[in-house]
Amino acid sequence: MPMQQVVVLLWLVLVVAPAAIAVAAPPAQKGQMLFCPRMCGNVRIPYPFGIGDKKCAWSPGFALSCNRSFSPPRPYYSNMEVMNISLERGEMLVYSPVVYACFNSSNTTESEPLYLQLNMTGTPFLVAPERNELTATGCDTMALLGGRDDGSLLTGCITTCASLKEAAHDDEPCTGQGCCQMSSIPHNLSIITMSWDKGRTTTSNVAWTYSPCNYAFVSQRGWYKFSRQDLRRRAASKSFEFTNHTGVPTVLDWAIRTTNGICLSSGARGALAPACVSTNSYCVNATNGDGYLCNCSKGYTGNPYHNSGCTS
Repeated sequence: MPMQQVVVLLWLVLVVAPAAIAVAAPPAQKGQMLFCPRMCGNVRIPYPFGIGDKKCAWSPGFALSCNRSFSPPRPYYSNMEVMNISLERGEMLVYSPVVYACFNSSNTTESEPLYLQLNMTGTPFLVAPERNELTATGCDTMALLGGRDDGSLLTGCITTCASLKEAAHDDEPCTGQGCCQMSSIPHNLSIITMSWDKGRTTTSNVAWTYSPCNYAFVSQRGWYKFSRQDLRRRAASKSFEFTNHTGVPTVLDWAIRTTNGICLSSGARGALAPACVSTNSYCVNATNGDGYLCNCSKGYTGNPYHNSGCTS
């Protein structure tokens, strides 16, 4: 079996939030002023999120920017484009980067090893474990997902194919013939670090003549469908590359984290869950990491983070 090209994806556990983010809960009226925009292009930005001015968001960690150099404009959280925000599920869909390396001979790369990190430490966000999966493509690659200080988390998948004819056909499951996938994403992860193993990955690719590039990314589960064109050089069109966007869709979980209150029991409001300001609202504990979300009571719909936001 040839030496596989290795991609290392390190997922580190949230440890401490920066002091700048660990602020006290803002007043209930904050972010609900009339001048706060609630749309950026075609994407709705519901409170507790806000655009631009931090006064329009529950806390600085919920503040987004609106890039008006695009038509229509696009919302961003740091350098990640935001596609959708769900109050009900406590999720935000973003574009996250793809790691790649391309070879022009069996032992010569035409691209420098990439190191990419999405660091969400101290923010309301964590990687959604049940909603994402690791994908790797290529005919001589191994993608590893690891992390935790004690080294207790290390997993991944391997792809091989002796020729393009032996690779999976378009839309077939990623079971190791040209692409592989794994969905064992741990909970409570705030950092995604993607890099190439310098000891092995950049030195050899025996499949470079027909599969010169290897790719790895974490995307929304079920989103990626394999295509043989994805084994070709980076300059070629890829099914996971967009003409006007950068990256692949990735789901992040968000919550009002514990510095802004806790939800001790269903139905708690007020001082215990200060973000649930609507009269007909209650809190629920987050299922990924610490913190809570707000829901409208049965028979009511709307935004529980707004005064009188839940209506019948």
